[in-house]
Amino acid sequence: MYDVGLKRWEAYCTDRHRREIVYPARPEAIARYLSWLAEYERLAVSTIEVYLAALHAIYVHTGTSRKEDPTRSFIVIETMRGIRREKGAPPHKKVPLTWDRLRSALPSADACGLRPLRDRALLLLGFALGARRSELAALRVTDVTFERQGMKVLIRRSKTDQTSKGRTVGIARLQDEALCPVRALRRWLDAAGIERGPIFRGLWPDGGLRERALTPEHIARMIKRCAEAAGLEGDFAGHSLRRGFATSAYAAGVPEIAIQRRTGHRSVQVLREYADEARAYEDEPLTEIAASARKKRK
Repeated sequence: MYDVGLKRWEAYCTDRHRREIVYPARPEAIARYLSWLAEYERLAVSTIEVYLAALHAIYVHTGTSRKEDPTRSFIVIETMRGIRREKGAPPHKKVPLTWDRLRSALPSADACGLRPLRDRALLLLGFALGARRSELAALRVTDVTFERQGMKVLIRRSKTDQTSKGRTVGIARLQDEALCPVRALRRWLDAAGIERGPIFRGLWPDGGLRERALTPEHIARMIKRCAEAAGLEGDFAGHSLRRGFATSAYAAGVPEIAIQRRTGHRSVQVLREYADEARAYEDEPLTEIAASARKKRK
């Protein structure tokens, strides 16, 4: 998402009608850019905030002081505050593809062709990793090490790891072979003959394998397509796998620290939003009221 934001800023600056300086940027130029994103591009507040954070990351990386950072200037802060005030609606959250929903959305294990094998492997691995769509799109063969117990997956870079330190996630084999992400990924790689390069790739109309990796947008559309094919209702997209894993893990009583290690969340507060969703019907007052009324009638 940061890469997209930076490319958007560069395109905005080089537009022949504007000719703004890409770096170092002037605070007034950034403020105009934010207003343009809100008024003409009609982007959501959350997306604009990510794009601004992408610009801020440049100045953090180059050691710019807070006082000299144009993204922290008064005019930019006030512009962003005005955008939040004008467009400040609750963020639209994608429906989580929880474990039960995921099982429904999986293409048949007996289906013919590469597409169902790829989609099945991507869905199971994406859920097991609690991954973002950008992380799945970036996976390469060299990032996966198959072992007797399962496999280790290297996430080279994520939205919260802009320095590319990376982190390795271990995924154990499941007893249920049909739902095991390790076996699903191995089966996809073997069937497609992929020995190097991107793991998840596009397919030609005739079913042949492309060389180029799926984009995050392609992955989002694929998740939505599989959910619709299963008759699942709701707005599913790329983030549904990540939300689904965290929500399911909380509902299953998985320790919070284990969930955080898997998803790579830096903020526990953000992670706990999934806990609220998983426990939405726990201690529900209406249930207690109805139960009490039944006892009185007896």
